[in-house]
Parts: sequence; structure tokens; C-alpha cells
Amino acid sequence: MWERDFCFLDIETAGLDPDADILEIAGLIVNSKDWQIKEEFEEKVVMAHFEKADPEALRINGYTPEKWKDAKPLKEVLEKLHPLFSGTVIAGFNSHFDWSRLERAYFEAGMEDPFYYQRIDVLSIANVLYPNMKTMPGGTLTSFCNLFGIERKHAHQALDDARVTYELFLQLLKKLKDHIN
Repeated sequence: MWERDFCFLDIETAGLDPDADILEIAGLIVNSKDWQIKEEFEEKVVMAHFEKADPEALRINGYTPEKWKDAKPLKEVLEKLHPLFSGTVIAGFNSHFDWSRLERAYFEAGMEDPFYYQRIDVLSIANVLYPNMKTMPGGTLTSFCNLFGIERKHAHQALDDARVTYELFLQLLKKLKDHIN
């Protein structure tokens, strides 16, 4: 159906402020022909402005100096992941948050944004199929996971959120096929 691989991506940040540092970038590269996972990645990022971090965001994201001891500078992480991202369709849940921060990070690093218009927001698909989800505007990732029986082991950890977004996307694809047939 599609010719490009998908990158189910999630980031975690040191707060909701648009200037908050990216803490973690993780995701899955998925073959769009058979929807099998080809590769997983997870990178912890050194905070450039620790003093601006929201303590509650750090707590929610499980930040500890020990867990982040091998973190890398953001530009180094972007350079490492850029070849992996290039040519993929980025997919995420309520992805505007992630996209806007990644676009800015690429711009500030002087690098080309590898996604440029090749994006799918899984929340938008879910909202079309389930317009009456009332837990938040359009529903939360947790509420949709509960609806489909998808287990969330580590909410607000980027790799787990990317995994459950991928699982939710597959369930929504099945639902779309049912609506079409």
C-alpha cells in the first residue's frame, strides 16, 4: 500500500514549555508492506538547561542522573538518528508536540528536517473513528490503549509510548478497513 517505511516516534521533554529541553527520543522503524518492526531506537539526551527543567516533568518521565549518565548532546543524537529517519513517514500520537520540538531542534542544529510533510498523527485517525472519546479533547493515549486492550507498561517513557502508538495504529488500520469494506 505504501512505499515508505514508517517511524513511530515519541519524545519526552523537561516540561511543556516550548523551550523545554528534549530528554529522550525513541521509536520504531516499521516496514509499511507487512507492518513488521525492522528496528527500535532509544536515545537519552543531555539537558542544555537543567535549571529550567520542570521537576514534575522530570518525575513523570523517570529522569534520574543515573538513568541519564550515558545521555548524549541533542545534536549528536539528531546526527545519529538522521539516516534512520530519512525517507520514512513519521507517525505519533498527538504528534504536533513532538514535531514542533524536533523541527526546532533540527533548525537549531543547522540540519535538514528529514520528515517534511511526511507525517501521520495517530490521534487524528482515532478522533475520526471515535469522535465521542471524552477523556480529553479527542482522548488520551491511555484511553485509546484501554479501549483496544493495549497494555502500557511505562507511560511517558519514549520507547514504550512509541510501541503502544504503533499497536494502536495497527488496530485503527483494521477499523478503517472494516469501515471501507
